[in-house]
Amino acid sequence: MSAPVAGSWHRWAVIRGDLATLSFLAALGGLGAAAAGVTGHAPAVPAAAVGAAGVALGGVGLVHARRAWRALLEDVVARWATHDPGQSPHPFLSDAVWRETQGFTPALDAPLILRAEVDRDLRVFPDDRGPAVLDPLLRVVAAEERSVAPRADLSSPPPTAGDLVALGQALAGVEARFIVLSPRWPVCCGVLTRLMSRTLDRAPALWLGEPGVADPERRGPHRYTCGVCGASYTTDPAW
Repeated sequence: MSAPVAGSWHRWAVIRGDLATLSFLAALGGLGAAAAGVTGHAPAVPAAAVGAAGVALGGVGLVHARRAWRALLEDVVARWATHDPGQSPHPFLSDAVWRETQGFTPALDAPLILRAEVDRDLRVFPDDRGPAVLDPLLRVVAAEERSVAPRADLSSPPPTAGDLVALGQALAGVEARFIVLSPRWPVCCGVLTRLMSRTLDRAPALWLGEPGVADPERRGPHRYTCGVCGASYTTDPAW
């Protein structure tokens, strides 16, 4: 089934749910008419005919509304599924993390994109960006910790070093489609380490807790790599 024509009343009725609601009411009315005929509150034959017509009309309408909605969703997915957010614009966010968080999510984004056609106040993909890193906790890595941390291969130029205030401001300036609440973000060699993964992985890394607390055996869900020396760390921030 092809999607309803953009801008048509039919399209808006499908997106708003008006078509499904009217179909449900028609089916409900048909059941009510049939019940009135059975209980003797209305002539049996006419009531049965009206009831059957209402249920049939409502059923057809519900099926049509569902198919039309699915067709609209498929059209949105076809237009956006191959969207590539590109390389990360921030040296402290890896390309993999950037693409993962900024990419199109069919189950979430497609319905919102459609509903934004009738609700102009909705902020939807790809423009639904806002402050991403809130109240970061910069965790300065000690020299002893850096010396025992596993090393990763560096594939990009090292970022520019700065003081903690400047580094914190850099994190606070990230506009993205995700939110990080009070992350413990390692600072190594004077730079913000690069977030490589937001999920638990098996790559060698040194776990960092409170300052001075490190554990080579433990793994945090979020892995970082220093862009200067290649040291790898994991932490347990509240994402």
